[in-house]
Amino acid sequence: MRKTFLLIVLLLIGQQSAASILGLQTLELNFKNPNDVSAKARWSNKDKLNITSQGIGTSFDPAVVVDTSIETLGAFAVGYSWRPIQSAHISVEISPPRKTLSLVNGQTFVPSAGSFYVRYSPDAKHWSSWQVIELDKGTQANDGSWKFAGQIGIPQKERKSYQDLLEQYHRMDVQWTSDEEAAVKWILSKDPNFFSRQIPFIGYLQFLFETTLNGGQRIEKIKIDVAYGVSGLSTIPKDKHAEEGRHIPWRFRSE
Repeated sequence: MRKTFLLIVLLLIGQQSAASILGLQTLELNFKNPNDVSAKARWSNKDKLNITSQGIGTSFDPAVVVDTSIETLGAFAVGYSWRPIQSAHISVEISPPRKTLSLVNGQTFVPSAGSFYVRYSPDAKHWSSWQVIELDKGTQANDGSWKFAGQIGIPQKERKSYQDLLEQYHRMDVQWTSDEEAAVKWILSKDPNFFSRQIPFIGYLQFLFETTLNGGQRIEKIKIDVAYGVSGLSTIPKDKHAEEGRHIPWRFRSE
């Protein structure tokens, strides 16, 4: 399931429109639905794991341990088609809540939560390294859910060359100087390897969850929320219809 929430506050000032634009997008991996989750993610050790109406897991013996990595497929688009984002807050909830397992010798333990990672790309071809999203320990004592939360962002140093080129584009006689999709196409026409050297914004995300599944512990759903905001300060396009239908996620992809 993919949900998108947009909040746009618009104020017209002369030839510019100033806006605060907030977005919240959700990606859900439902392991109780094999067809749905297989189209959205892949996981390792498939021969040792199975999917049932209770989700993905292994046998009922808590002593059985299977390491697995669950990685989302494709590229999850965020931001807007005319303006990508520079940072985002990511929160993850993995259900059901962890439960205490008992071994045959009477010992009990709570399974490890594992590790959650994210990486980002401007064009669905060139990617950052994997960034860790920390375990949200504040929720652990309450319900035992596997929850992770963290912030990702682009350093200004990494954006400088891109920002300089945007300023050049803003001075050109083009249809809409605030259209970063068009600006990116112009940049790559001059320098096809630009994104090989730096990643100046976040257009797409991929997620990776590495964990150990004990027998008796299953994952039903992984819910990922991505929240972000961008400045809506923009010039008025020459064609008043140029902005129509553009408040959709970033869509530029390198071939």
